[in-house]
Amino acid sequence: MNKVELLYLYYKIFQKKALIYLFIDMGILHPDEPREKLFDDLTPKEAKKYFEWFLSYVPNTIDYIRNHLRDLGVKWEPDFSIQSLKIIADWLISEINLEEIPIEEIEARIIRENPPEHVAFAMRSNRYKLSKEAGWYFFCTSVYFGEMLKHNVVGNFTWDYVKKPKSDVNINQPILLKNDNPKGKCPVLSVVTNTVINIIRDEHPKDKLVETYQTWARIFSEGPGFLMDNIESELTE
Repeated sequence: MNKVELLYLYYKIFQKKALIYLFIDMGILHPDEPREKLFDDLTPKEAKKYFEWFLSYVPNTIDYIRNHLRDLGVKWEPDFSIQSLKIIADWLISEINLEEIPIEEIEARIIRENPPEHVAFAMRSNRYKLSKEAGWYFFCTSVYFGEMLKHNVVGNFTWDYVKKPKSDVNINQPILLKNDNPKGKCPVLSVVTNTVINIIRDEHPKDKLVETYQTWARIFSEGPGFLMDNIESELTE
């Protein structure tokens, strides 16, 4: 298997894992959010409107984290340091409770939506939902994760969102783009949510969010060569 084939294999594995973990729907994250549907179901016009709202709320999320942690007696400054991310990760993990969706509700949804078999399997295997508060905590942490990358990694970054293909697991969700590398994009909501959920489920160590940030910083700094080496080592362990 050559490197191109290996990368494609890893990508397909990642897509299926993401589908499994991302059945944990974050729902509506904030009362002001212009979204009444799942990301997958947004029209192009609705997705654009959501992204414009997202951009306007980026500064608010950092203020929210600071004020919320202060109310809890936690000293925190958004200086984009590893320590600042550790503090947020500890707070997020302590705040999140996973609620299992009854299997009867899942089966009814599968009958109604008739999804592909691997999606139906994912829905049956990992059926959790989050409170509105938890969804907003994930949103704020994801934004800070992206802003840390923008601040600490050399290069020009912008926020964007996934417009196509419709089959992309992150369709209509915000992503961080590195402008000098069109393939360099980080789906922050998916990355942070998947990582923290797996920490809570004891499938990752508690410092995994920091490790995930460091991995993305290296991907953006060193390009696809680092990513390929990392993929090969993981698949051959």
